[in-house]
Amino acid sequence: DVTADPTPTVPPEPTPVVFNTVSNADFEQYNNDFDYWSILYVTGEDNQTYPGVEERLAESIKDCNTIPKATVQVKNDAGRYIISNEQVEAENEVYLTFSLSYEDGFTETVMQRLDAHDVKATFFLSKDYMTSNPEMVKKIYDAGHLIGIKSPNDGELESFTAEQFAEELVATEKVYQGIVGETERTVFFRTTYYSQRILKVAEAMGYTVVFNTYSTLSQSWYNDTQDDVNKARDRLFERAVYDGAVPELTATKLVADALEMYLNDAINDVNVTFKRLA
Repeated sequence: DVTADPTPTVPPEPTPVVFNTVSNADFEQYNNDFDYWSILYVTGEDNQTYPGVEERLAESIKDCNTIPKATVQVKNDAGRYIISNEQVEAENEVYLTFSLSYEDGFTETVMQRLDAHDVKATFFLSKDYMTSNPEMVKKIYDAGHLIGIKSPNDGELESFTAEQFAEELVATEKVYQGIVGETERTVFFRTTYYSQRILKVAEAMGYTVVFNTYSTLSQSWYNDTQDDVNKARDRLFERAVYDGAVPELTATKLVADALEMYLNDAINDVNVTFKRLA
């Protein structure tokens, strides 16, 4: 007897992502005065804060579920806000992040440094970056790094209504989907310039808002010398190795040059485990 082949299994059609929509009327109650999140607020190996940091952030997010403590828990009860991540599974867990608005020519080098130490990071990319560098976005994605959205520039943020800002987030997601697939979306959002309204809209659109505990130094003093590389490594090592730290770096030559030393020393000298946000 000849047994007929079973009917082949047809894989289900991928389900496109459905994004939330918002109405201006639903967000008029929230303050739209803007402020900056600064490395002057939360920094240092002991996660110490400067006076007023908690109050400054709390004023903007006082109606966003609960108010997180800038010095301790970074996610509130709804898991929406991250300043430093206290949800560590072991000692010395660091959540390495990169914020990129444009390609400076060193992202590939940065990823090579990360790969050499089997480190996965979270990359916050602007819409312009994704549009101009789709191949690099795909490389970041394929390498197993997490991708989030970096906010539009300050002037754009101030001009957006709640609906326009939500549309901008979706437009950025559409660019991202065009690169990695229509079933994908990002879930993390970073901005250093924020208002209560902007944060509430991002929350309504399903994002976790990620601030930082340390932001990388400017290259203005960088003269491409070993002393400068050592200086950058020392700053990173002093301020970005403690439990729950969320350092924010860029993909510049300075960071690429210092990253190998920082990763090697953090992993081997103080047993840091680098993790993606989750």
